[in-house]
Amino acid sequence: MYPGALLAQEACSYQAMTQILSGFQGNLAVLVHSDRDCSNVISKIPDSQLHAPAKATGTRPPPTLPYRFLCTNLTEDEIVTGQGNSKLRRGIELIHEEWNPELIIVLSTCPTVMVGDNIKNVTRKAAKDLNIKVVCQITHGLSPKSPAEVVDKFFVLLSQYAERSDINRKMRVNLVGMGARPNETIEFKNILSEFGITVNSVIDNNSTLEDFKRLGQAQFNIHPGPNMLLEFDEYCRKNLGIEPIEVPLPFGLSATNEFYEAICATFNIPQDTTTAVLDKYRTAGAQGVEAFHAKYTSDRPLLVSYNIGSGRSFELRRIALEELGQKRFLDDLNIQSVLFLQGPKDEANVQRVATVLRDLGIHEEFIIFSDPGQLSHYIKPGYFACFLGEDFLANELSKIELNLLQKQALEMGYASIASNISKLEAAMNDDFHSLFKIING
Repeated sequence: MYPGALLAQEACSYQAMTQILSGFQGNLAVLVHSDRDCSNVISKIPDSQLHAPAKATGTRPPPTLPYRFLCTNLTEDEIVTGQGNSKLRRGIELIHEEWNPELIIVLSTCPTVMVGDNIKNVTRKAAKDLNIKVVCQITHGLSPKSPAEVVDKFFVLLSQYAERSDINRKMRVNLVGMGARPNETIEFKNILSEFGITVNSVIDNNSTLEDFKRLGQAQFNIHPGPNMLLEFDEYCRKNLGIEPIEVPLPFGLSATNEFYEAICATFNIPQDTTTAVLDKYRTAGAQGVEAFHAKYTSDRPLLVSYNIGSGRSFELRRIALEELGQKRFLDDLNIQSVLFLQGPKDEANVQRVATVLRDLGIHEEFIIFSDPGQLSHYIKPGYFACFLGEDFLANELSKIELNLLQKQALEMGYASIASNISKLEAAMNDDFHSLFKIING
């Protein structure tokens, strides 16, 4: 279902879901249906201390409950004698009676999945009997999931809190899974507003319950692709009447053009109007690309080593980067890439990677390394202009005097093109290693 995301590291869906929910904002409680050992993987820090301040402007909303996670605390006898369902029901009742949160989320674990506790039926009946919002997700580590699949299910889980709105939803969109930073979001909203398009809600890992509650007030969901949010798209189509607009992450000039053009085409905005509006914003970026071409003209093309598979994240922005979301930025500059994938080196995995890349339309050479300590053995000193990858690989790269351009340093949109080029040039031309040699004789 998620072919490109197979290049990312897989994870236990229970661990992944709790990690996402630990930073999620809103008046909700998470009930883990398990023995106490499974619940021990979750931080016991009070909710008031758990969340870092500031998302875009101001501060995060204050916590409403003393703790985010609770556990049914099943004993071995209760598990094997089939008392799990009744204890889960009682746990939901207690949370409702004591705290009355807006939403209760129930998660399963390996033991409760193996013994066959009917979590879906218990939560559905509790929601009906108590007239409250209770949803559940089957999570466990018995079958590892790709990060894209976990996030997809997380968005579906929270979308059940949304209400289909009767307001006029025409020309209203949700930005979903972009992971946009404040300056990026401002650009998206400003440009879309010139086309008469309003951003209704921003949905990502940092959203709140209120953001998801407004989900149904839009006509379309704009989200990165390919191969992402497949279940979310289906849920929104069937239950909220919202269609998806799949776009590339707008890194670089051509991908940013396609980002806005795909949206405008969906809304049937005339091409001349689209061009006129975008020209006002993309001129500086286009000039920066042309200046880079003029500056770096050579018989030998610039080469960048492009790293994927070394980090595990449950944010769609970072997952999309594992699908080579920033490659378009390098393509604009006529920079060629050699892919460095961290993973198993057996023949079966090599063939799988080759198939996935081919399905994504990627034909560059790729090299698989099994752990960061081996990375320097695969890179010839002086061969690459820089290394685009995860920040923790900097120490290994220093052994071969190759500078790191952190993936997270690059930003989306037209306004970021010039600064992205500056960051790339700084990584390409950084003379730290030569100065280090001089200073140390």
